[in-house]
Amino acid sequence: MIYPIGDIDDDLEQLIQFYGLSPRACASAGHKRRRALVTIEFFKLDDVEGRKDLFLARARAIVAMYPQLLKLNAPDAPTRATATALVNGFTGAKAEHANCARSFRGIRYEPRRRSFPIRGSRTLHRHELLVGPACGVIIKRESACAPSSHIGDYRL
Repeated sequence: MIYPIGDIDDDLEQLIQFYGLSPRACASAGHKRRRALVTIEFFKLDDVEGRKDLFLARARAIVAMYPQLLKLNAPDAPTRATATALVNGFTGAKAEHANCARSFRGIRYEPRRRSFPIRGSRTLHRHELLVGPACGVIIKRESACAPSSHIGDYRL
């Protein structure tokens, strides 16, 4: 995405990482931070209302990978091997939303609930990704200026 027709540019994951479903710049200052923020804004990678399909696809990847992350430390070798293969599939170079999946794998998460900040079109909202036992995802939005609103309940 940074330079889509070759590999002579910076690696995308050195510029943009994800906190849950939200893209953010890796660098705290300077040219690389500005490049990341311009890319995020240009492609509307953080626009949950306008790019709902993109956020849902990221959520599906996280929800599908989540049970496998829990099984990586399973006591039996076959379960660990299967979980490792599936996590590698979600985070592989050709996987859809691999950067998001790799970022999620790298953060510390609670087994049932994690809240992630997502910038809406005009204000900073907090979206909550609830991973349910039936492999569903519920995305809720909270804002300082508005009561909680339920964006959607999606079953995979």
